[in-house]
Amino acid sequence: PVDKQDWIDDTQNVAIDRLEALGFDEDEIRELWTDIGEDYFLREKVEDVIWHTEAITQHSNKDVPLVLLKESGEVAFEGATQIFVHTRQKDSLFALLAAALEQLDLTIHDARIYSSGNEYTLDTFYVLDANGEPIGDNPERIDQIKTVLSEQIQSSEQYLDIISRRTPRQMRLFSIPTTTIMSTDTARGCSILEVMTPDRPGLLARIGKIFLDFDIDLLNAKIATLGERVEDVFFISNKDHKPINDPDICEAIQDAIRKELDEQASS
Repeated sequence: PVDKQDWIDDTQNVAIDRLEALGFDEDEIRELWTDIGEDYFLREKVEDVIWHTEAITQHSNKDVPLVLLKESGEVAFEGATQIFVHTRQKDSLFALLAAALEQLDLTIHDARIYSSGNEYTLDTFYVLDANGEPIGDNPERIDQIKTVLSEQIQSSEQYLDIISRRTPRQMRLFSIPTTTIMSTDTARGCSILEVMTPDRPGLLARIGKIFLDFDIDLLNAKIATLGERVEDVFFISNKDHKPINDPDICEAIQDAIRKELDEQASS
């Protein structure tokens, strides 16, 4: 938007009006939002901000992850299921969630990762079953997804083995090499990693595993599936919460991603 602050204010004001009508207090709402970055209010629809805020406020046990599911209301993800996770941040969280969704035989079509300043993270995934079908109104399947994700988040730091679904033959035939770009965002105080590659099963789980291998903190992510290719942007830092400036390490991270994804695509 031309004036993003106006956009943020409009989103928040509309959400507050509707939440107050449901009996929530404005001060309580704004306190909850204090540490959530502006990207969240720029990218999330008002309906989803209300959905998230209401659920987080009513979630009494903050030590247990909050996992929500509903059918997507966004035209771009029509037929997909929206999974929202609010939980304490941990180094392996993105890798764990991506691998768990892979094990659940779900394909991630979009992901939005927001790290707040209060050690919590708000993650949204738009998913379809591996065959491209929506989950639909299937209570048993929905309960299974919630249970698996919640248990995996609360498990030890051990990373899930990625189930290797073979890359479909059509994807292999039209596969092009993975390209990556790394730069520094001085305003955010982090590094930006861009990954352009053909879509394939387990892609985010594999990138998440590489982040673990290199002790990378994921601060935010913008995942976009465009037909048979993806353009993913990751905002990352080292363990000291600073940009990754060492040219050798930057190249090693990118080499690892290109090698992992391109070897998988050919198998």
